[in-house]
Amino acid sequence: PNTTGSPAYAPAFCYLATGKEAYAEQALAGLQAEMERYLAGDLSLDLQFHTWCNAAPMARLAAMLDWIADSEAVSGQDYEAIKEAILDYTFKHPFNIAKSRMRTFDNQIASMSLCCTLVGYLFGVKRGHDLRAQRLMSAGMMRFPDLFALSPPGGYSYEGSTYFCQIVAPVVSWYCALMEEITFEDVFRQSFPPSSTSPETILRTYLKIIGPSGLMHPGIITAG
Repeated sequence: PNTTGSPAYAPAFCYLATGKEAYAEQALAGLQAEMERYLAGDLSLDLQFHTWCNAAPMARLAAMLDWIADSEAVSGQDYEAIKEAILDYTFKHPFNIAKSRMRTFDNQIASMSLCCTLVGYLFGVKRGHDLRAQRLMSAGMMRFPDLFALSPPGGYSYEGSTYFCQIVAPVVSWYCALMEEITFEDVFRQSFPPSSTSPETILRTYLKIIGPSGLMHPGIITAG
């Protein structure tokens, strides 16, 4: 499932901005529909072999739940059902796949680790003290330095401009903001040895890829 066009996103954001309950009701219905799709596809090839493609969208769904969680439209039963579905997915897929991978820097680890960290933070710190969620957050945070320490100098992932600009750079932005909220530290300009790459370096590399015409270079993907 791809939540780029999620029926929950627009109304959840509108509720966050306006506080109008009608938006929260729409967002809740959208979230419930999205979670049913995830649960129905739990054993699909999509989730089993391309977990990272669904991990960042799942993190986005968790954020949407956070946006509407305090609404009168969201009952305690609704919240718990969606929370359990998100935790179940995150433990079975991003957590286990990322845990099995060696320390490295790529878009897959970045997406899965972001999901673990955000889901863990929401349910283990911000909105409760669920020990399962705290385990997810710990596992995700542990991977954050690797995204920079193990990247090539300059922060380019050599996966092509499409991967870099549409996955790596956005995930780095969200991950960095999340880590700053959790740790209260300014990590945006922090350099991580041995590559001495920082989140800022990666985002500045993103800008350099865009040519004078406003277009990116072709999205050539390396083998492997």
